[in-house]
Amino acid sequence: MRLTKQEKNERMKEAYNCIGKEVIRLMQNPNELKALMEKYGTGYTRYSLRNNIIANYQMRTRYGRPSDLLMGYNQWQEFKIGDKVYHRNVKRGENCLYIFGPSPKNYKKIKEVNEETGEEEEKILEATYKRYVPMRVFDITQTEGDEIVLDKNDLYSSKNELKIQYFIDKINVPVYFNDMVNKKGYTDGRIIEISKNIDELEQICVLFHELGHYMLHYNMDRPLSKQTKEMEAEAVAFMVASALGIENKESKLYISSWVKDNEHFYDEFSKRSDKLIKTAIDIIDLFNN
Repeated sequence: MRLTKQEKNERMKEAYNCIGKEVIRLMQNPNELKALMEKYGTGYTRYSLRNNIIANYQMRTRYGRPSDLLMGYNQWQEFKIGDKVYHRNVKRGENCLYIFGPSPKNYKKIKEVNEETGEEEEKILEATYKRYVPMRVFDITQTEGDEIVLDKNDLYSSKNELKIQYFIDKINVPVYFNDMVNKKGYTDGRIIEISKNIDELEQICVLFHELGHYMLHYNMDRPLSKQTKEMEAEAVAFMVASALGIENKESKLYISSWVKDNEHFYDEFSKRSDKLIKTAIDIIDLFNN
């Protein structure tokens, strides 16, 4: 069924408005957030973290379960995971989920004359301001066909020998190790300091936390409370750690208890949740390159 312009706008608004609510809910359910971030970090899902959160909200409100693997109607009919080709079909009567997809108007084909050859060539121009439109996808539970057997070793990579220097080399921020006693890390928006008195895995998680502060809380338009800043940095650190396969139980307990006991945080977090998601994605992509 073809959507009218008004219906498309309503779908976009509904999808966008659910992000803040769903992130807050996920923060109260760290195990579910961790599972979502693991899928994103290991490349199991082909869509962005933001789109997965939007689909997760729709699946939960409709069916009471989270989303898993998403694809378009035609994509499900033949797709590849690893070296194996699968065939599945959307079940009769299933309603699609709506996520954000790039508009075809983001790209425009023009013809130019090549000055060297004198021949006319086709060139694609990319729009400065990207537009997004509603895009129909279906979750794997809405389909039937070939059984998909995933190798968990491929899906969730184990990184037992992580070295903090690997992450330091990936960022353009000076990092120093100091003999701090009363705190584990610090940043002033120019450098990051990490305590020498904690083990390496905890140092890595502290680096993610301080990097969250560094990217979120300097050159801000409006001030935030210290508690909100700490919560935002910890949320980013938890998402990044989960995506990279790092267990951070201390962060999980901190987030779930803090969000549960601070109702005033909901409105503030809802307004900035998109910013937090983008920051986490940027950091994950930085470390995966």
